[in-house]
Amino acid sequence: MWDDSSIVRLANSRGCKILALAIWPLCVGVCHVDAKLNSYRVSQRHMGAEATLVFYAPNPSVANEVAETAFQRIAELDSCLSDYDSRSELVRFGRSSQATETLGIRIKLSEDMWNVLVKSQQFSRLSDGAFDITVGPLSQLWRATRKSAELPAESVLAARRAAVGWQLLRLDPANRTGQLQLLNMSLDVGGIAKGYAADEALLILRESGVTRAMVNFGGDMALGDPPPDRDGWPVTLSPAGDNRSVECKLRLANCGVATSGDAWQFIEIEGRRYSHVLDPMTGLGLTARRGVSIVAATGTEADALASAVCVLGREKGFKLLAKFAGASGICAENTESGIRWDCSEEFRELIGKGGCQEPQGSEVPRQ
Repeated sequence: MWDDSSIVRLANSRGCKILALAIWPLCVGVCHVDAKLNSYRVSQRHMGAEATLVFYAPNPSVANEVAETAFQRIAELDSCLSDYDSRSELVRFGRSSQATETLGIRIKLSEDMWNVLVKSQQFSRLSDGAFDITVGPLSQLWRATRKSAELPAESVLAARRAAVGWQLLRLDPANRTGQLQLLNMSLDVGGIAKGYAADEALLILRESGVTRAMVNFGGDMALGDPPPDRDGWPVTLSPAGDNRSVECKLRLANCGVATSGDAWQFIEIEGRRYSHVLDPMTGLGLTARRGVSIVAATGTEADALASAVCVLGREKGFKLLAKFAGASGICAENTESGIRWDCSEEFRELIGKGGCQEPQGSEVPRQ
């Protein structure tokens, strides 16, 4: 049987290679739990990250069938939501804003595209634009900036920012259509797509009768019922990266988990460190040394909220969490005086339920 540490490493894998990967279609890590269930762990790569399923099933035949179906679902979402694939629905939708004659036309959207856009607009509205999937023009520019290690000219940044604004994406629920209202707009759903895909993969497992399961998609997680004879999946959250002074070990089930920040992905330009997390207001990567871990009702919520809170910071970010039932989080910042952290009251309750101590180190004074 797997020990807790193997699942902890899995849960804390964002930004690093997951160890002991299974080679599809084989299910590895099989162990006898009882007369009815065995545990299985298998991975595939999608959306530029490892998607790993850990679940309990009665036999290898069932395990392979449900895992294959779950990965097919993830691959389907990848082909729909990718902003790297010119054939994806997301990119094709963005093309409607590339010419005046097609600007503002109503585009019929698939159910998945519609769901992601509706949820994204909700997060944008409640976060006052800290979460914004219309940052596509800025995302493309920032990717080029990270490769060249040279900041773009302010005039170039200004031109890209002018094509960004979540209010400029119009959705019509009666006809399930979308409209882009400004020339040269494009969408980037990187802050929500993996969480949504993790939820959908978990749903596939549940509908197949496999309820004791977890999906880890590059650190964005969707957790189902806990392993047999356990009260939750062991998960270690490290918003400050390798700094163990701010680390929380929890036992969680039937929720979503995500971490966002600059601990693993960043670049230094002209002596300044920039995160891979983009600030929609500036068009550049965040310069605050900030990491955020979120527990929420779903992987979709956790993924989007982690990005939004990372942009907003502790005070505004925790106010945003309060708008979502069951959402909680911890925020850690690397300052000249060391790591400073704070967590929401709901997150403290999670720590207490898990019988774990709060992180060690300097805590941000509460107001």
